[in-house]
Amino acid sequence: MPRSLTPEEKNVLAVLSDPPEQLQLDQLAQRASMQDERAGLLRAIDSLRIRGFVKFIPLKDNNALVDAANITILPSGLKFVEEAEPPNSASTATSATSRGQTKLRTAIVINILIASPSDVSEERDVATGVIYSWNAAHFESTGIMLNPIRWETHSFPASGDRPQAIINKQIVDRGDLLVGIFGYRLGTPTGEAQSGTIEEIERFRKTGKQVALYFSTAPVPRDVDREQLRALEEYQEERKKDTLYSTFDSPEELRRHLTQHLPKIVSEVHTKLRETGELEGLQEEIQKIESKSEQKLSQITNETTDQVPLADLLSELEDDLACTEAPQLGVAYRRPYNNVWKANRNKFKLPEPLRAELTRVYRKIDSWSDVVESGLNPNLGSMELMQIVVALKSELPTVIKQLSEIIAKNNPPSVWSRL
Repeated sequence: MPRSLTPEEKNVLAVLSDPPEQLQLDQLAQRASMQDERAGLLRAIDSLRIRGFVKFIPLKDNNALVDAANITILPSGLKFVEEAEPPNSASTATSATSRGQTKLRTAIVINILIASPSDVSEERDVATGVIYSWNAAHFESTGIMLNPIRWETHSFPASGDRPQAIINKQIVDRGDLLVGIFGYRLGTPTGEAQSGTIEEIERFRKTGKQVALYFSTAPVPRDVDREQLRALEEYQEERKKDTLYSTFDSPEELRRHLTQHLPKIVSEVHTKLRETGELEGLQEEIQKIESKSEQKLSQITNETTDQVPLADLLSELEDDLACTEAPQLGVAYRRPYNNVWKANRNKFKLPEPLRAELTRVYRKIDSWSDVVESGLNPNLGSMELMQIVVALKSELPTVIKQLSEIIAKNNPPSVWSRL
């Protein structure tokens, strides 16, 4: 009897099947939220290849898989995904039964507040990635969608109260569970608590909501603020009296802990929601939403038809700049991205000098893509490609800076600084 798929393998199949398309490894890693798990991603797709669920062009070094191109799900993989979806899941669908027809899905959304001082930004990103990976692997079977809430993405400028009180109203009180992460700082006092993070945690604890705390045990930097470190150690010692928390020595260990703990935490939160009656009346609410959806979507479409976010173009250029980094000997350059530019170049409202520069830059990116598509390894003698990549490595920062300034001018960033 064949073994069951790992969560990573299920995650990969879910991404490749919705909708089915051919992806490169970097694209797959981004959509599966596995950018920092390249080795695990390679193992997953290689295992799926052996199972006959996917196909791809393998790139090996000393017989080990180091990259993969043109990753595509096979009919057997699609069949597995379809059969894995339970017939009575929390998702609801239209009467369409044939593949290719749109399904209307509804979900139980659980808001997860990621709370921390400002010194653990990488760990905050890790937590967000784990949440998205959980969604990819488990939404279809549970009908539960986890929504990561962070002050830097969900708060907005407002006045009339102290900053943390405003944040509490905007995002903290919307949370169903809190993931608290600490490194070497406790944070800045708010007037009501030792720090904004502590105020958020205590606000959750007082209402009986789920709180999961993680403390770093990594070596302390020499330039650390000793007062902050001492305050954090005292708070951690205090929590031993009433809290079962976890520790981690690296972002990767935090990822492993969260991946292991999240299913149990979500199960407890879901049980509490059912016990408190929070899930009652959902069917009536769904019907109200559906009755308004067509009108609202039409309004949104009319408002945004001619508005293509420049942020997508900026992200594509930043990814291409990352691709220009010199690879190790024997490893081919990654294929650059040009989809956003190709699909929307006539819609962007840009100053003519910048548009001309972007057009010139993307001609080089297209040439680069053509060479990589041919399968030629640039480290084995492609002088033409080496010259293109070196030129782009010098030119891309300039256009990225100009585009960033335009975006900042049109969309001023929030003035909040983390407490």
